[in-house]
Amino acid sequence: NTTAVMKTQFAKQFKEINENFKEVFKELFGGGRAELKLSDEKNVLESGIEIEAEPPGKKLQNMSLLSGGEKALTAIAILFAILKIKAPPFCVLDEIEAALDDINVARFASYLEKYSDETQFIVITHRKGTMEVADRLYGVTMQEKGVSKLLELKTAEMARQLGVNKYVVARKMKKIEVFNDVDMNLEAGNAAEYVGALTGEKVSVQDGRI
Repeated sequence: NTTAVMKTQFAKQFKEINENFKEVFKELFGGGRAELKLSDEKNVLESGIEIEAEPPGKKLQNMSLLSGGEKALTAIAILFAILKIKAPPFCVLDEIEAALDDINVARFASYLEKYSDETQFIVITHRKGTMEVADRLYGVTMQEKGVSKLLELKTAEMARQLGVNKYVVARKMKKIEVFNDVDMNLEAGNAAEYVGALTGEKVSVQDGRI
């Protein structure tokens, strides 16, 4: 019957997601172990799901006992574990790495890039580590009060033109600080040259802004 089929399908997918989760967790944390468990294995369709995680150097514990950054990275590991079942054509991520420190942002960004061949990721972020692996950056600046303008930086394309990899281009812009969705402060003096080369427009920096 339908219920039996649902139970079988759920059990199969849950097992696969759990195995993926174990692998992704180790990659993102650089070690440790984690597991997903059903609180009621006899009633899988109504059972709760328990998340156990053991980051490197810590004892196995419930997710509720982890730090904010560890919780965020564990949740990201679960997301990628699900995506590995069947890669979607695109995925929108809204500041999911905001609670991570710089080292874990770099791990997240590296993992994101690893799967970008199968899935196009559209990421809303203020973190430099994530920006560094992007093929294309978009930002909104306010050149004059009340007038916003969209800027685009094609890091991959610029890298080909300069004969370097896109990380070099991104790091040239690493002093970019995004304070909010409509304000981009640029401290790098050569930022205008890069943006101007891509947009084909005359761009200058005044008071730290494009």
